[in-house]
This record gives sequence, structure tokens and C-alpha cells, in this order.
Amino acid sequence: MASTNTIYNCAIVPEYSNYTTIDGIEVVSTMLEGGTPRYRRDILNSASEVTVEWWLDQVGYDYIRAFYRTATVSGSVPFTIQLYLGKSHLTTHTAYFKPGSMTLASVEAGPYFTVDATLMVKPSIPNVTDEIALITMVNAMGVNFAYYEDILNTIVNIELPITMAPQYTGYITPGYFVDGYIT
Repeated sequence: MASTNTIYNCAIVPEYSNYTTIDGIEVVSTMLEGGTPRYRRDILNSASEVTVEWWLDQVGYDYIRAFYRTATVSGSVPFTIQLYLGKSHLTTHTAYFKPGSMTLASVEAGPYFTVDATLMVKPSIPNVTDEIALITMVNAMGVNFAYYEDILNTIVNIELPITMAPQYTGYITPGYFVDGYIT
């Protein structure tokens, strides 16, 4: 990992139940006398500080320690890692170890190791159109809009084609062509 041209991937995903994230500060505020503060964007795409934790067996512990040592051998080399950051599912991010942040938090029978580290994570550029669409959907239908989306999907892609297909007396499997008829 000593080469800065190659970006390695951390193969072990941190435990999702033990994240702490401090978003990068991109906005500066100035307090005004007798009024509300003024805000302005100062830094574009500032890095987030993410503290992660791994629960590891012996091989996993040796891997994480070796990965950390090689990533910080000459400063801090970027690597990719799967994190729940900015989305409700795992996404790939470019990160750096904050030097000196890796700690062995505990060793338990087995042996099993709990390791903590702080990462500086480059932000993903958000798709503003998708975010506005999500906000609009939740505002219109509530947080369970996915339920309505599933119902609509069933009606449009399964029920409607069956209803509109010519009458067929054979066995119909939804979503397939049977003897030239849409089922």
C-alpha cells in the first residue's frame, strides 16, 4: 500500500451498530448583533470524521492491523471501504486513517478483538435530483412510501397486464408469456 497510485479496498466492513459520524463543516456562520446569524458555504465537499469499530477473530485482527500499518506507513494513504454513510445501505467511500486513531478496545475469550479507528472520509457528491424526489415522496406519502410504491409496481406490472390480456383458459403464470399471451 506504499504506492500512492494504487487504492486498496478494506475487505472487512465495520460493525454497523457502532458508528459515530461528524459531518464535514462546509458552512460558516457569523453572529450579528441583535439578529439571526448569517450563513455561507465556505468549503466544498469537506471530509467527514467517522469512528468505526470492528469485532474480529485472530485472522481479522491481524488483517486490520496490517492494513492500518501499511496505510499509515508514509503519512496516510487513501483506501476504499464499505460504510453506511449518507445512505441507508452500504456504499463505497474513499477514506484515510486518522494517524494514531486505531485502538484495541478489548480482547475477549476466543480470542475475539474489538478494534476502533477514526477515518477521514471523502464525501460522495449527492444527486440533488434524487434527494429532492425522496423529500417530495416522503412529504406526500409519509415515511412508508415504499409500501405504496410496491403496490403500484404490482398493479402496473402484474395485475394490469393480466387484466388486459386476451382470455386464456390455460394455466397462467404472472409475468410470463404463455402461448403468445401476456400473463
